[in-house]
Amino acid sequence: MYHKGLARARDENGWFFIDRTGIDIGQGRRYRQIENFYNGQALVQLFHDGSRCIIDEEHRILARLHDCNNENRADIEQVDRFVL
Repeated sequence: MYHKGLARARDENGWFFIDRTGIDIGQGRRYRQIENFYNGQALVQLFHDGSRCIIDEEHRILARLHDCNNENRADIEQVDRFVL
C-alpha cells in the first residue's frame, strides 16, 4: 500500500522503500523493520546492531533511539521534539 508516493517492500535481504514505479529509493539499503515516512522521516531498525533510527528520505540517520527495542513511546516523542 502506498503512502505519499512510497511503499514498503521486502525481499530476501530485508525491508526497503519503493516509489510508484517500483524503483528502490534507498539505493539497495535494507532494514530489519521499517515504518512509513511521515513529514519526511521514517522509523527503521538496522540489521547490523538492531538499533532503531529515524531516517530522512535520503536514508541519512537523523537520530538513534537508544534503549528503544520495545518501542518506548517516550523515547520516540523526545526525539520527535529535536528532529522535527
